Amino acid sequence: LKAEPDFIRIFRHEKAIPQYVVGHADRLQAIEEKLQGHPGLVLTGNAFKGVSLNDCVVNAGKIAESLSLIGLHKNEATSLDRNLFSTDEKWEADQ
Repeated sequence: LKAEPDFIRIFRHEKAIPQYVVGHADRLQAIEEKLQGHPGLVLTGNAFKGVSLNDCVVNAGKIAESLSLIGLHKNEATSLDRNLFSTDEKWEADQ
C-alpha cells in the first residue's frame, strides 16, 4: 500500500486507558450498522473493540484476515494481492 490516508486522527491518552462516555456502546452499534452498507470499509482502534494495545493487536489480526478473504474469488485481486504477486502468478495460483 503506497497511498497516504485521506484522514488520520490520533488521540493520546497519557498514563491512562481511555474512559468511554455514556452511550459509547450505542454509537458503536450505529457505526456497525452503517458499515454493513460498505463492504470492505473497516474501522479499528482502541475505541472500537477493547481498550488495551493487546486488544488492538488481536482485532487488527481479525480485520486483516477478513480483508484477505475479500479478494479470494477467482480472477480477482485486491491491491494487496497486486503488490504480493505479479498478475500472471496470481491467475496461475487460482487455476
